[in-house]
Amino acid sequence: MDAAAGATRRVCVTGAGGFIASWLVKLLLSKGYIVHGTVRDLGDKKNAHLKELENASANLQLFKADMLDYDSVRSAIAGCEGVFHVACPVPSTRSLNPDVSLFFIFIDSYHSISFF
Repeated sequence: MDAAAGATRRVCVTGAGGFIASWLVKLLLSKGYIVHGTVRDLGDKKNAHLKELENASANLQLFKADMLDYDSVRSAIAGCEGVFHVACPVPSTRSLNPDVSLFFIFIDSYHSISFF
C-alpha cells in the first residue's frame, strides 16, 4: 500500500477501537485512506486514541454501530469501497450454550455487512 493508493479511497473498519483494528486504522490513515470506523460507544475513552492518530482529524469518522443491527452497520459503510470486518459481536444476553450462540452471532454479524 503506497500513500497514493489510498488517496480519496474510503473504507470501513469494524471494531475500530480494538487492538488489531486500531493498528489497521492507523495504517490506512497513514496511506491516505478515508476511514469509517465502527465502535460500540462513541463516548468510551478507550477509543480516544483513534482521534490522536496522524490524519485522523481529516480522514477518520467514527460511527456507533452494533454489528447485529443492519441499519447501524449500513450507515457506517455507506460510500465505502471496502470493509475490513474486524469487530467481534458482543451478545447482550448470557447463553446456555455459548459456543453455538457465538457461532450464530458471528453469522448474523457477517450477514449485516454482506450486502456490501
